[in-house]
Amino acid sequence: MNTLAQIESAIWLLNVDELHELEQKVREVQRAKDKSNTGSTLDLPPLKIGPMVRPLSPDDDLLSEMLDDTRF
Repeated sequence: MNTLAQIESAIWLLNVDELHELEQKVREVQRAKDKSNTGSTLDLPPLKIGPMVRPLSPDDDLLSEMLDDTRF
């Protein structure tokens, strides 16, 4: 069986237990492929976004601005 159409036609020949086993194998392969496709952000090189416009100051405390925002 080398095509999806052949696999789809063969599925109807399987009993319930075999279908369950096939489903588990498909999920196992999906998990393995998902793990191999994921990378870490730590693997990425650092970004160069240019020089700092000005150093941060206490006035740049965005968290307190968000917490004190009356719109929410």
